[in-house]
Amino acid sequence: MKLKKNFHDEMTPVERRRAIQQGKEIDRIPVDLLIVDNKAQLVNCNVRDLFFDRKIMVEAELKTYERFGVDWLSCSPNSKAISQSLGGNFIFPENKSAYCGDPILKDYSYLEMLEPKEVSQDDRLKLYYEVAEDLAEIIYNEVNMHIYIGGPLTIASYLRGVENVMKDMRKHPENLHKLLKIVTESMKKVINAFSEIDGIVFALADPVSSCDITSPKNFNEFSYPYLKEVCDYAFEKTGEKPYIHICGKTEKIWDQIIKLKLSTFSIDNECNLREAVLYFGDKIGITGNIPPYSVMARGTHEDIKRSYESCLENGYRLNKNYILGLGCDYPLGSDLTNIDYLMHLVRSYH
Repeated sequence: MKLKKNFHDEMTPVERRRAIQQGKEIDRIPVDLLIVDNKAQLVNCNVRDLFFDRKIMVEAELKTYERFGVDWLSCSPNSKAISQSLGGNFIFPENKSAYCGDPILKDYSYLEMLEPKEVSQDDRLKLYYEVAEDLAEIIYNEVNMHIYIGGPLTIASYLRGVENVMKDMRKHPENLHKLLKIVTESMKKVINAFSEIDGIVFALADPVSSCDITSPKNFNEFSYPYLKEVCDYAFEKTGEKPYIHICGKTEKIWDQIIKLKLSTFSIDNECNLREAVLYFGDKIGITGNIPPYSVMARGTHEDIKRSYESCLENGYRLNKNYILGLGCDYPLGSDLTNIDYLMHLVRSYH
């Protein structure tokens, strides 16, 4: 199968990425958009199918590239599938976003029963691996692909419950560390399997590590060590530094983030883009941070243009390692023609 294109670029996403790594000129600003459930619109399917139907999952990623020409696609077990592999409970409505059901780890007596699985031994993880293989064969050497593997603290929260995890940081820190070690081993098993696929880059998404939820002190103790272990391991297995997205305010943990072995840090629109680009400099690239709801989903074309130009001024023109992106997921049900318009701006000027 050959990729179709409904757009014109002088370079492919892979060529653009390699040029940036080599300090060469590129044809346009690179773009990595968090379009998740809205992909159902592109293939006229139910949202639930995006998580269970191999053929539709592949088609949805290809259609995303063919329509918008974004630089990154994703095949993502993410926190959901990894927590499910450990017995986690997730609900997948037919046409709404998935959400976490009752946590299985009511208390830590069940902890000894949690056992990290090999990808080949778990149906959910195996499905994502097969989709990634299918995609890699089609897009290899043309489009970049992220394999999202979630975040240790977020996966632990899906198993234990966010409120319980926050309490455990004070009341049961030893048990929480045991849980985080099991989660980290699960993530490393995913890395082992998916690293066999050519051309992939691992990505983490860890919303529970946000300063809106977790204090900087608790981040340093319960999140950073495990993020570091996963990032180091991903780099060791692939030679590529992973990417991370953390929602909400993160400024108070930037001093820890900058020490991680990362290629890119994707920031929420709650963060100041200029401050992030200047702080991380040449150590870690920044992705962001057009507001997904107020601007992209509910704003006018003029709002989108203003936000794009702000990202150019405060991101790309300060550091050519910058990647244009949204502050978080594009809201389900939003008009995809707004993404078309943003990509039109990207190809018009930078």
